[in-house]
Amino acid sequence: MTELQDTQLNSHESDSRREIRHSITRYLAQREHGFNEIMQKLLAKSYDSHLCQEELIKFRDADLQSDQRFAESFMQRRIDKGYGERYVQAEAASKGLDADMISVVLEELAVDWQALAYTTAEHKFGEQPPATPKEHQKRHRFLLNRGFSAHQVLAVYPYQDFD
Repeated sequence: MTELQDTQLNSHESDSRREIRHSITRYLAQREHGFNEIMQKLLAKSYDSHLCQEELIKFRDADLQSDQRFAESFMQRRIDKGYGERYVQAEAASKGLDADMISVVLEELAVDWQALAYTTAEHKFGEQPPATPKEHQKRHRFLLNRGFSAHQVLAVYPYQDFD
């Protein structure tokens, strides 16, 4: 390889690194992002995976990117929207967060899942109890799909005889 070709390769790599750093900075300026989430976004832009990882590690080492902060803010947003523990855990895992971190963050957030189930149901359906078995099932399904346990759902809408 000639010296000119070597210089051009280094210049191209330098430009790529600059673009990668710029992208990472833009993502983190918007909100907290997980390491894996940023990697996926960068790879979708067809950047070199090795360069992406090197640059992203620099951001993590400088504490500009933190999976811990991402986990806290992400899970708090889901809880604020009325999602139950199972949903929050599953979605956090799908974002590349490990199970230990998810457990620690949920413990730190100290959520009263039963109270959240009541609040979520009241927000969606109001204070009136379900009038028909079909409505009762609809409300059960809604809370189950939101990630609340069957026990929590039954505490909000206990079995009732509609005769």
